[in-house]
Amino acid sequence: MPYITGREPGLAGAVLDEADIYCGVIADGLHVDYANIRNAKRLKGDKLCLVTDATAPAGANIEQFIFAGKTIYYRNGLCVDENGTLSGSSLTMIEGVRNLVAHCGIALDEVAAHGNALSGSRYRR
Repeated sequence: MPYITGREPGLAGAVLDEADIYCGVIADGLHVDYANIRNAKRLKGDKLCLVTDATAPAGANIEQFIFAGKTIYYRNGLCVDENGTLSGSSLTMIEGVRNLVAHCGIALDEVAAHGNALSGSRYRR
């Protein structure tokens, strides 16, 4: 993904600048630093969504697996290919919720209420 620079917003900057666009973050502290998640929350408000790109290690105890014909290694919370390129995560949704609360200061009831609203749930606060 193109970086935010002084001369170009990049994809992330453009999404953060557009009020009507929802954006998703993988709240593992590895894909997106927690400081950036806090900033995104200030800019996007309730249009910030928790997502995960969890792969085989999520909730399991494995060190490597095959994905799309490539061997992926699980190391220090990251899923990487043989070149060290990020290739997914092991983040479960509940771990993401915990991280938003613990590291980003987002209240649990806000995280839960927002998830309900996005899913179309009739249970709202």
